[in-house]
Amino acid sequence: MKTMKITACVLLAAMLLSVMVSCVGGSASIVGKWVATVEGIETSFEFKPDGTGKMGAMGIDLDITYKADASKITVTMSMMGMEETTEFTYKLEGNKLSLTADGETVVYTKA
Repeated sequence: MKTMKITACVLLAAMLLSVMVSCVGGSASIVGKWVATVEGIETSFEFKPDGTGKMGAMGIDLDITYKADASKITVTMSMMGMEETTEFTYKLEGNKLSLTADGETVVYTKA
């Protein structure tokens, strides 16, 4: 009985630790749909917890995959059998997500 309690406590501690580590990685905080208007065109990113998502503009949604750490997001989009990868630095403040690539920053709002 004592061994069973110890095993249960160890498993619970391991589960809690894995949840805390996954939140520190940064990707959990960007999960969701984000929208912005750039030069009069609504654009969007949707980041799902499994590292997939969508990038949209002008009514067209493209499938993406992404990897995020505490300050960078690497997004790979697929279109017509071709892939393009872009690395963004990001800053998350409340419901605002600032993405910067090639010296340009776009601020997205959580939808």
